[in-house]
Amino acid sequence: MIDTINQKYLSEQKEWFRTTVENNPSQWIIVGSHANAITGGWYSHDSKWMATNWGSLFEEYQVDLVIGGHEHVFLRKDTLYNNEKNADLGVTYYVSPAAQHKQYGMKEDYKDTVDEYENTNYKINTISVTNSKLTVTLYNEAGEKAANSRTGKTLTFELTPKRSGTITTQKDS
Repeated sequence: MIDTINQKYLSEQKEWFRTTVENNPSQWIIVGSHANAITGGWYSHDSKWMATNWGSLFEEYQVDLVIGGHEHVFLRKDTLYNNEKNADLGVTYYVSPAAQHKQYGMKEDYKDTVDEYENTNYKINTISVTNSKLTVTLYNEAGEKAANSRTGKTLTFELTPKRSGTITTQKDS
């Protein structure tokens, strides 16, 4: 978990992140933060700050999944690396929907910047991790798998690991 609200300690936080990941190699790296590097438009300033200050570090350390909140919608952006899709090196950014009364839609200007979005709240997610797959599934307040109101598609996604259990630094080349 990274405290992205207090931006005063950015360099210390980055050093902590590097040390933590380098000393704890694992197959999966999942980061939690309040704001995320993707936005529905309402908190675009915070998302831009997050992408600018953390995005390249997440790519360098092959982060699999960044989970954030701050926006009160479900948002997902898959496999982003150097601002482009890259199935091998990309980071998946996920904004988990709120489980409270705040509810607003996605701003039109941002709908094409994410892979999937859903405006409704009152959802909870589960994350299941095995050696070969990480699965995120959203459920509604009745405990049923939640579906996207526009597409009808179940709100779930899967990732495969980037590492076999050790960390390999990736370069642009």
